[in-house]
Amino acid sequence: MPLAASAAPVIFNPLTPLGLRDADSARARTLAYAVFSALLASPFDTKVSYGLRDLAQQLSDCAHVLPYTFDAADVEQAARHMDDADVGLVRREYSGLFEVGSDGPPVPLRAELVRTNESVAKEEIIRFYEHFNYALNDGYQWAPDHLSILLEFVQTLARHESQAPDARALLSYQLAQRDFVTRHIADWLPGAMERLARHDRACSFFGTALTALNRFIRADLAWQNQTLDASAEGAV
Repeated sequence: MPLAASAAPVIFNPLTPLGLRDADSARARTLAYAVFSALLASPFDTKVSYGLRDLAQQLSDCAHVLPYTFDAADVEQAARHMDDADVGLVRREYSGLFEVGSDGPPVPLRAELVRTNESVAKEEIIRFYEHFNYALNDGYQWAPDHLSILLEFVQTLARHESQAPDARALLSYQLAQRDFVTRHIADWLPGAMERLARHDRACSFFGTALTALNRFIRADLAWQNQTLDASAEGAV
């Protein structure tokens, strides 16, 4: 049974006309994808920052400038309870929800642990990375389908969109984002959300962050579809 948030309608910001897709929109989305990538990266990686409250504040600030309505207040509120948490506690909470379990992770953050066609899908993910010159750090070569990595890749595409030198490059980055999010995030994330809904840590900090990401992905993908469809209609 999906979470209630998964069934909620997407509400667009009335201050931003549908079809508008400019550099400011791309920059705001770049930041949102970057923050979610950092929030859901493994804290066992020594390069990960443990400023969870700072990341949550960045997400909340970013929500006000996205080209659609998105509320990150729940993540910001959950982060306040992590203020005094040491690295060990952060790691235990993350590991207990996303990594350790007698039958595998309770809530997997790797696509191959959720969907059944992952061998083919993983090859496609690698082709995306290679085509757009996205190089994985050595520590993540083994997990190119980890949710944090997938989000970071979309962040890279959105950043390139904001800096595109011409209309052809701009459209390439826009279409790549929609295709990648549709095929390699939105297709398996609902399965992870169903598992989260059955877990007793669904309301923990990391459970809250994943729930917020699910809302964000749905809103962002709906907006991408609207803006690209509007662009196609305008080109006819």
